[in-house]
Amino acid sequence: MEALESKLQRRDLKFTLDDAQLKDFARSRAKVCSETDARFKDTAQTLKAIQKLLARYGFELPKSQTHKGCIERAKDEVWWRRLIRKKQKRVLDNVARDYGLVSKQKAVYVSDWGLKLHQEQISRNRSLLEEMIAVNDQCQEYTLAELAALSVSNPFVRRSELIVRASGFEKIAQDLSHVGVFLTITTPSKYHPVKVTGQPNPKYNGSTPSEAQRYLNSVWARIRAQLDREEVRTYGLRIVEPHHDGTPHWHLMLFVEPEQKRRMVEIIRDYALLEDGDEPGAQEARFEAVDIDYDRGSATGYIVKYICKNIDGEFQENGEDAEDWYGNLTKDVAARVRAWASIHGIRQFQQIGGPPVTVWRELRRLDHADDEIVEKARQAADKSDWAGFIEAMNGPVAKRANQPM
Repeated sequence: MEALESKLQRRDLKFTLDDAQLKDFARSRAKVCSETDARFKDTAQTLKAIQKLLARYGFELPKSQTHKGCIERAKDEVWWRRLIRKKQKRVLDNVARDYGLVSKQKAVYVSDWGLKLHQEQISRNRSLLEEMIAVNDQCQEYTLAELAALSVSNPFVRRSELIVRASGFEKIAQDLSHVGVFLTITTPSKYHPVKVTGQPNPKYNGSTPSEAQRYLNSVWARIRAQLDREEVRTYGLRIVEPHHDGTPHWHLMLFVEPEQKRRMVEIIRDYALLEDGDEPGAQEARFEAVDIDYDRGSATGYIVKYICKNIDGEFQENGEDAEDWYGNLTKDVAARVRAWASIHGIRQFQQIGGPPVTVWRELRRLDHADDEIVEKARQAADKSDWAGFIEAMNGPVAKRANQPM
């Protein structure tokens, strides 16, 4: 009981506060920072005192380019609210996970607490965006909610862009006679708090989803370094999704030159199994590589189901693809997956290799470019032709220095 209390409380900050109490606490801490600023004439002293206050709750100083800006943020109760809400969601979800409340049998992917708090945050954000008006240089007015609907924060736009990029990578790979592989990398068993049966995992090391994701990132960093050393150039997409207990695992769709495929898979397998690779079931459960066979269907068609079920569950056909690994309809649990990713700060989708998507998005804003190469890339972006855009950017494995922009 004492251990539970220590997780749910830091000094006088209780993470079980309701939102009204949380606002009151944020207001009081912001007031203390304001009083501290008024008491000390020296900025360095003020900053040191505020840093000490934040450290009581395990928080860090707000990010700012100046010390004065940092102090002003700490005096803002809205900044405190955001800070506490973010930590509250993560703490409550991690505690629920530690006690076996996140599982196939209880609450899949994320705790009911975490889901509730996440949905409340979405509702607050939506209300704020609907109240704020932006005016362009032609005096046209739009709510920020209307503008957000045009960006990748809109699930439809996000899903569509990812599918376009997956399809583009596949097309350019076929044009270059490259081969594709689907790979899955999972964590060692000690990162899982419970088994699929719902029973506690005796090997569990107490790690959080964020820590498990950092482990997978460190594995990939070593894989990428080794691929670079051996000049194995690959490109594609990576998707992160949760196991039933909220532990992340990765799916990758990668393309490579035919003669490099075998070595690429060997390198990824070796590093994926480097830690606890000899534990029972590791060889079967920790890593999988499946060659893309175009006679059986497209690579994009395969990865689309992962993209959809990790965004909103839409565009799933009836039958097997409409369900997740645990028999849940993807439309019913997609919100839980999004909440899980948001709470634990996990980036669900990432591009491996290829030209920067930021350039693609910025080019889509232009009507015309005077430079011939830029115009070629702009036209491809405007037509949602990711393969054409890659070609204009000197290919899928061109280094940044060799890309025209």
